[in-house]
Amino acid sequence: MKYKLPILTGLIFAGFLLFGAKNGYQNNSIPPSVKAQTATTLENNSSLNVGIPIDANGIPTDVQSESRTGQQTADGELLTDPEVILKRAIAQLNSESRFQASVRHKIHMFDQQLVGTGHYRQFGKGSIKRLRFELKTQVGEKTSSVIQVCDGRHLWTRENLSEGTTLSRIDVRYIQDELAEYERENGVGKLAVNWGANIAMGGLPRLLTSVDSCFDFISVTEANYEDVPVWVLTGIWKPQVKQRIIEQFNSGAQLPAHLPNAVKLILGRDVEFKLLPREIQYLRVLADKTTRPMVSLQLYDMTRLVDMNASQFDYQRGEQVIVDRTQAFIDKHISK
Repeated sequence: MKYKLPILTGLIFAGFLLFGAKNGYQNNSIPPSVKAQTATTLENNSSLNVGIPIDANGIPTDVQSESRTGQQTADGELLTDPEVILKRAIAQLNSESRFQASVRHKIHMFDQQLVGTGHYRQFGKGSIKRLRFELKTQVGEKTSSVIQVCDGRHLWTRENLSEGTTLSRIDVRYIQDELAEYERENGVGKLAVNWGANIAMGGLPRLLTSVDSCFDFISVTEANYEDVPVWVLTGIWKPQVKQRIIEQFNSGAQLPAHLPNAVKLILGRDVEFKLLPREIQYLRVLADKTTRPMVSLQLYDMTRLVDMNASQFDYQRGEQVIVDRTQAFIDKHISK
């Protein structure tokens, strides 16, 4: 296998997998921006799609440019601004004190495709929620699994890989303080290129917050997704964030091959789960002039106000050796 596939603290929660290249990342000739739009039906643009044709400007040809519609809220406000809708979605996720969902993910990177299923739960209020994420991913003929549990102080990660089983933890409160200080000083998310670290630090609310800080959302379209009315938001990297990434990876004028050009958020417009994410896609423009979701995460069988309590998020470590990764996390993701 050309690329090692370590399952760490999760990727763009579309798998929570971090791909590390043994010999460095490839750089391809790719258009500088993508204005990916979604048609009124999402069947062809779901995570199952193998490629969406684009025009000379990098815009998919099966959609209309700059399409905006609106839905009136209960107080009469018309939602047409993708940035406003996203901030409402973040607030809604933060307010969910007892929420769970099943997940499906697909990852297509470095000419490899991985699929997996799992379950996500969040409990409590405030910036540090109790979280539990369980995921199984098919890697060749073997199945790897990751369990992540945040008990309000530590994030526990149990990785069952072909190489063996590892149990690690990080001090979430300490790291969140470090992240908050960095973002106050710099104004952008330090974890812009590490989706897994974002969701590990605060679940879905933290992930969407990071997306909001790193991407400019250029379009919103109303559509139907598996018979559910949704908003489809498309965003491209903020120029200053993109420049930092290019400098970090020393990738010339292009983004590294393992990072997307754009992000697509599919948020519910239905009454029951309004503003909650149905699917998140990270899109990459390929050399053959198509764009495809390189990572996607779908949420389904969502349930709110589930019977939960804090003790369900206490991790029972048993006799297994614990690897403390707090300092390693800081050295890798936060140290200036």
